[in-house]
Amino acid sequence: MIRSSADGHAVVVGAGLAGLLSAQVLARRFARVTLVERDRLPQSGPAFRPGVPQSRHVHLLWSRGLDLIESQLPGITDDLLAGGARLLRAPTDLHWPSPVDWFGPMPGTTLLAGSRELIEWTVRQQVLREKRIEPRTGTEAIGLLAAPGDAGVRGIGVRPRGTPNDDRAEQLTADFVLDASGRTWRHYERLRRWPDGFVVLGDASCRFNPVYGHGMTVAALAAHSLAQETEGRDHHGIRRAARRIQRRTAASASTALGIALGGDLRSPDTEGPQPGRFATVLQRYMPHLLAGANKDPVLSHALFDVLSLNATPSTLFAPSTVIRVLGKWRLPTAPATEPYPPNGHSARAQP
Repeated sequence: MIRSSADGHAVVVGAGLAGLLSAQVLARRFARVTLVERDRLPQSGPAFRPGVPQSRHVHLLWSRGLDLIESQLPGITDDLLAGGARLLRAPTDLHWPSPVDWFGPMPGTTLLAGSRELIEWTVRQQVLREKRIEPRTGTEAIGLLAAPGDAGVRGIGVRPRGTPNDDRAEQLTADFVLDASGRTWRHYERLRRWPDGFVVLGDASCRFNPVYGHGMTVAALAAHSLAQETEGRDHHGIRRAARRIQRRTAASASTALGIALGGDLRSPDTEGPQPGRFATVLQRYMPHLLAGANKDPVLSHALFDVLSLNATPSTLFAPSTVIRVLGKWRLPTAPATEPYPPNGHSARAQP
């Protein structure tokens, strides 16, 4: 249990991974944290829930995300492994493609593979041991409550899920509100002035192609930034620092977003603005780096450092790295192969 002389009340909307980790961070700074979730959460073990419709497949938690969650919730890795998750080495333990061939046993990174249901359940069990955190399940958030005078937020409106009107609506007042409700058509970036006492985190802040497997790691990075920015502040200070906290937590997604955009823009079917001249150069460079990483241990290590979000993409353009890539600039002709190896699975996670 977290012991603190904290005061005040915080509300977190959404009990997914981002919401759970954020609630645990805020419980260090607030006397009460209410965790509002529209689903009825499983009580007897890992199970599918409607609020996470993309969960029915294996999820990846990259080494950076796993390390951050372990530091926040000591022992969580052992609990996940006991529940059936597996630690793998990428690319050694996976069929990992490059422009020329499948990766061999090259230096890479560690990742945890498991179901979203298991990962979320295991994290939730540990987070909810904290008595300051009160879950309110089967409850919909229906809007923000404006604070008089200072254009800030003073809480949210809620109602039981499935209620056809607002007859049973309730005002849940709070000093601080964090929206981790997941993917929605809310465009907070259009706000002219960021309100005091309000932060958006996780998929509610930034969402990108999930095929790269970075969503849970980005949630852990954002919660880590939240912890750093709230350290040493009381609940009044956290409320006033909402704009700064928003900038720092949103920046946590920048590397993953760049990887997703860079990969997606290489496909001719991707809709959206065409890449500029610099982005075009990068797109031509990356296949050669990937081909080099297939045979060069130094390039492979650098590549997977970026993919695991332990390093920024700029490290792939360091002079020493560029020289190694230029030394392997010509792409060998790949042998004719099936799209996937026999009885194997592909992991698409290229920058």
